[in-house]
Amino acid sequence: MFRIGNQLSIEQLNGQNIEEFKCTIMDFQENQVIVDYPIHMNGSKRFSYAVQSICKARYINDAGQLYLFDVTITGRKVDQIPVIVLSHTGEKDFEKFEQRKFLRVNTQLDVAIHPIQREFPPFTTITKDISAGGAAFYAPKDDMFYKGMNIECWFVLPMQSGYNQYLKLQSEVVSINDNEKKSNLIAVSFQQQRENHKQLLLRYCFERQLVLKNKK
Repeated sequence: MFRIGNQLSIEQLNGQNIEEFKCTIMDFQENQVIVDYPIHMNGSKRFSYAVQSICKARYINDAGQLYLFDVTITGRKVDQIPVIVLSHTGEKDFEKFEQRKFLRVNTQLDVAIHPIQREFPPFTTITKDISAGGAAFYAPKDDMFYKGMNIECWFVLPMQSGYNQYLKLQSEVVSINDNEKKSNLIAVSFQQQRENHKQLLLRYCFERQLVLKNKK
């Protein structure tokens, strides 16, 4: 399931706040994962821990499947670089979310829309939905967009950790739909994505799905 070089997310409770850290898998065994020193998602805080402390871990494999599980910090060692040793009780206790490649969730995210060729003035709006592969947002009802048009979308992603993540994504308009009297619904696909941006979007979508599921 794990793959060396993939990212693992670790959550720590800090008072009333959840701090989220990312790390890279350096090695793994049956009930252990060895990772490099975790870095805060915003780069603002140092990872502190006590041996035998328990954290929540989140892992997305190459197929886009999300796994949630508990890990115990069992130690630290130095090989070529400092690493942290995490133990777990086995894959049988992992909570698995089987999803298609790009899970789409309904959510109203703030997004700024920028032209590539100055076809229109930049504007801010909200999304109708988003996935790791694209999004749909509301736009004024006029002729500023056309199918195949390239634009930039600047998203604000409120993560479960309490911090916002910011993404600027090259996008292509794939459809324009009449939504209501004052707006159109513009669907875009994301182009030339970096892998860490895709993983961040996948994580946001899974977190959002869990929130919606718990509200039912």
